[in-house]
Amino acid sequence: MEHLLFRDTLIFLDKTQFARVISGFILPIVLSLL
Repeated sequence: MEHLLFRDTLIFLDKTQFARVISGFILPIVLSLL
């Protein structure tokens, strides 16, 4: 059970890291278009 929770936490962290990279990549493009 603990190991499933650990895995879900890793997946969640991976998704937030991914979202941060995406936003860090898209925001400058959007700002440069404005």
